[in-house]
Amino acid sequence: MCTQDLLVNLSESLASAHALTCDFAFDLDGSRREGALGIAQLIEVSRLLAERALADIER
Repeated sequence: MCTQDLLVNLSESLASAHALTCDFAFDLDGSRREGALGIAQLIEVSRLLAERALADIER
């Protein structure tokens, strides 16, 4: 598998993890909810970094 394929798979996996974490967060209250949403935000930033790396490779 080439680097480009790996980055596409990484981005898709992170998008799924973000969605699952957001869904989970809305079942929580208070600081636990805030913590889960913070994790979701970190996942989303990681996905954006993977997509940026993919874009750089495609140039």
